[in-house]
Amino acid sequence: MELVFSRQKIIGVAARWRAQYSNGLYPEKLEIAQRLDALDMAIATPADVAAIIGNDSWSHFRCDECGTGGLDRAVRLGDEWSDRVDYCASCLRAAAALACVVLP
Repeated sequence: MELVFSRQKIIGVAARWRAQYSNGLYPEKLEIAQRLDALDMAIATPADVAAIIGNDSWSHFRCDECGTGGLDRAVRLGDEWSDRVDYCASCLRAAAALACVVLP
């Protein structure tokens, strides 16, 4: 379990973009990769990334429980990509309250 922030997503966005589109089937994606490479990751904002890509899913989180998007941080459970989930604070509070009711 870890607390993850949009800054982490921003720092790794160019590498993740290249991994997603490195098969050569989408040559138009190369220009986006180059624009992401040109960002100064020390000061780039989620809005900077969204302006290049066209949406904020590459720089924000979405709660895997309630579906709320645009989150600047989330609690991530699980290690592997296929087994991990991100939760917003509201859903975590609801889970903790449920656990307190159900568990002794």
